[in-house]
Amino acid sequence: MALKVAAAFHGFDHGDFVGIAIVVGILAAERTHTSGFAPEEFAREWVAAWNRSDAEAVLAHCADDVVFVSALAAKVTGDPEVRGKSALRAYWTKALASLSAPLQFALDSFLWDAQRRIIVILYISTESDRRVRRSELMQFGPDGLIHRGEGFAGAECSSGL
Repeated sequence: MALKVAAAFHGFDHGDFVGIAIVVGILAAERTHTSGFAPEEFAREWVAAWNRSDAEAVLAHCADDVVFVSALAAKVTGDPEVRGKSALRAYWTKALASLSAPLQFALDSFLWDAQRRIIVILYISTESDRRVRRSELMQFGPDGLIHRGEGFAGAECSSGL
């Protein structure tokens, strides 16, 4: 990489070099905005906020133009795609209010793709004495906020997994 960068600057005068260095610095800052991101800490906080039924703590991680897709959203709102933070707030508030018991999520694992700024959180949800594996996929923008998310629910967990 260093050789390619050095070769790209060959033949430029000092003024050109400064301008290119600024652009490269800006691009590097944009690409690494979430480089200080602690995925395990985020996953634990995400699950803990849901277990507290704290939709506002979850929404604090979302951009105003967030898009969230899930089969549960379709059941609650009539549409699997929820667009915008205010619509997501309304959906999650309605879904939480409809529960007969508080959420009980246990973090199973997570996957973090730093290049694409995507986290997948896998957790076990205890629902009416059943254990169901669920996951959420979230893509972060350069601003460090979630711009797209998807929720998935699996079958009941077997005791061996």
